[in-house]
Amino acid sequence: MKKSIVKIVVLGVLVAAIAGLSSPVLGQDTNKPAAEKKAPAQKTRSLPFRGKITAIDKTAKTLTVGGRTFSITSETRVYVGDKAATLDDGKVDWSVTGSYKVDDGKLIAQLVTFVSKAEGKEKAK
Repeated sequence: MKKSIVKIVVLGVLVAAIAGLSSPVLGQDTNKPAAEKKAPAQKTRSLPFRGKITAIDKTAKTLTVGGRTFSITSETRVYVGDKAATLDDGKVDWSVTGSYKVDDGKLIAQLVTFVSKAEGKEKAK
């Protein structure tokens, strides 16, 4: 009788051990992990700038105001006063105002408004 109880207990422990080991094997996931999702691009707001033009590079399409260099793109709106213009219309030492966004460390001009010296004198009067 003792031998049969011992056999039953040993058999029960053995069955429990086998059942405990087989569940992780059956539950293994063969699917690849999900690809890392990139965070959606955040919209950056435009920042204002103002100053005197210290340099214009027409080939690189850049405008330097003080110590900052702004890239001019096809989406940049350029004006002289209230009239549409191009980067070629601006001149060094003119005043300029506008807005820009930062993209990958580059300052991208969104809006550029040149104020010629003659225009500035007229507004002052």
